[in-house]
Amino acid sequence: ISYSNRGQYCTTIVVLSDTEQSFSVAPWGQSNRPDSPHYADQADRLFSREQFKPTWYTKEALLQNLESKKTLTVEMNDER
Repeated sequence: ISYSNRGQYCTTIVVLSDTEQSFSVAPWGQSNRPDSPHYADQADRLFSREQFKPTWYTKEALLQNLESKKTLTVEMNDER
């Protein structure tokens, strides 16, 4: 049984015999932006039903399960 009443909190289960097999759930969602579809999506769909979602630890597994992708670039300035 997990309880949370404020702040970020996440329960993760990792099957040690196979690190590719892991699951997590956050009581609210993964975003702190109220306009995001992930603001409270895990509350109703997973946490309140005591269910978990799969998680991915290898780059290959993660890339196969992307919902979206953003590329960030950093420009370095030689002036200091």
